Amino acid sequence: MEPAREFLAAGRRAAEIFTEAPARLSIGITHHLIGPNLSKLLQIVSERETGVTLQLRTAGTRDLLALYDAGDLDAVIILRHDESRRDCEVLMIENFGWFAAQDFALLNGMPLPLAIQPAPCNLRAMALKALGSHDISWREAFVGTGAISVAAAAEAGLAVALLAHKAAPPHLLEVGEKLNLPSLPKRDIVIISNVTGKRATSVLRRLVSKFQTL
Repeated sequence: MEPAREFLAAGRRAAEIFTEAPARLSIGITHHLIGPNLSKLLQIVSERETGVTLQLRTAGTRDLLALYDAGDLDAVIILRHDESRRDCEVLMIENFGWFAAQDFALLNGMPLPLAIQPAPCNLRAMALKALGSHDISWREAFVGTGAISVAAAAEAGLAVALLAHKAAPPHLLEVGEKLNLPSLPKRDIVIISNVTGKRATSVLRRLVSKFQTL
């Protein structure tokens, strides 16, 4: 009898969802944190019928904050590079590393080839500041937007990419120690949200919980 009751209860919950007005959740995630685990993150939405349409926007931190402040996004998950925003909650601390393909080799005396994002970019600034502080010469081997593009360049063997650990493909190697590259600072991952409504709040809570474990 217990399975039958659970089945009927699930049916009632689904019926309640679809008789209510549809809800939307517009969330932005910085492209520095979007990597191979995006599909796993989105699975959390389809694990049960939520009655919520998820709208996902990926962009740089500045653009996402502008969209949030304009009311175009309900929540943003970004890297905190300074203390200019006080309306945020820290989700976790993120580590960064220098990543390259398994067969990548740097020729003696040659500048470090970088897969890097265009200015202004906080991770670009982080990379150049770290290299500059150790007088390491470098060159732009690839310029692209977002962790996915610079990681792809690293996978292709074109260059070394500075990536958040969360966004690094599993078959890339962290080569900082091997190439004697400088250590990198950590950054807080924070969320800023004005989400209201029971269903949208529930979906956001599950997304954040999954995001923290990936």
